[in-house]
Amino acid sequence: MPPPPPPPQHQQPQSYPEGSVEALQDTLRPSEIVLEMQGEAADRGPPYSLQLHLPDHIVNQPAFKDAQSTRRRYGFDLRYSNNLPLDRKLPDVRSQECKHVQYDTASLPVMSAIIIFYDEPLSTLLRNALSVLNRTPQHLLGELLLVDDNSTLEELRDLPSYVKKLPPKVRYIKRSIHDGIVGARNRGAREAKFEVIAYIDSHAEVLEGWAEPMLDRIREDRTRVVIPQLRPINNDRLSVSTGNFWPPSKGTFNWRLSFTITSADIGRDLQGSNQRTAVVKSPVMPGGIFAMDRKFFWELGGYDPEVYYYGAEHVELSFRVWMCGGSMEGHPCSNVGHIYRQFDRFAVDPLLGKTTLGGCKTIGCILDRNDMRVAEVWMDDY
Repeated sequence: MPPPPPPPQHQQPQSYPEGSVEALQDTLRPSEIVLEMQGEAADRGPPYSLQLHLPDHIVNQPAFKDAQSTRRRYGFDLRYSNNLPLDRKLPDVRSQECKHVQYDTASLPVMSAIIIFYDEPLSTLLRNALSVLNRTPQHLLGELLLVDDNSTLEELRDLPSYVKKLPPKVRYIKRSIHDGIVGARNRGAREAKFEVIAYIDSHAEVLEGWAEPMLDRIREDRTRVVIPQLRPINNDRLSVSTGNFWPPSKGTFNWRLSFTITSADIGRDLQGSNQRTAVVKSPVMPGGIFAMDRKFFWELGGYDPEVYYYGAEHVELSFRVWMCGGSMEGHPCSNVGHIYRQFDRFAVDPLLGKTTLGGCKTIGCILDRNDMRVAEVWMDDY
């Protein structure tokens, strides 16, 4: 299926019928963008590669004096990451049953992969981007968007020079504001041109065969939101878990609206004749990595733009999907590695506390406000 024509960008706002998907998208003005560019290298196809070059004062920064200080600043061993190849090889962790599933790739929708980031170091960010370029069938990857939520990390000043060495389907967009996941993801969806949007956390790496299972489920039903199997990446040596995830699990939440994992009901939650390849119905997504139809995303209203920074946006969108005609499922045949960073991400955010969002200035107030907003909107007389 050919991709839809790209929407007009960076022009005077057009006039759309009130309540239309286009009108909702147009409320997100492109004026927040301070830099936009795309790759300039001739697209000769995969494998794509890059070499990391960091100045001495970055390589020898105080945070690298020992493992403890590095983890406190970045949440994982960035020193080790900086010495790994950006196009490193990773094992195919799919089960034998998943490897034997055949997909009609010619009929699958084309995706816009969206990596949103804030102060993500170059090595993990570029390794993530290369994993998407090298492990996604080229005819299914319409574009890769790198959406910067107004980062301040010094080494990211060199990101444009790396993007230029990648093919034109890679686009870098830097925002002039920093308000967290929701603003950046809405921005990415606003810029996306293709039928499916796939959000990917910045400290992740997609694995072999990750795209086809999710795209196939969305092709069958455009109201499905599909979540890959997340495989932890070790914080010290960045190895990817290859274990057998059985029995399967699903996402849920507690009354604090915190995301939790619980065992799936084999008889009720699994959808499919082969249990090892069956999708798992899930009430709530973890939020970092998923795929869905782009127009359906906007038909649902996109992310609530008044959920700030991090927290509650995944629960809010999950409620919205289920209560507005969609469904949500995890797919065991789609695998993505993810670094679960072990640090206080708010403590290292230099912009937090300098601005007031939603009447709040402290992170505690902002997170409580997010949760209360979700509860008041979606949980009736809770």
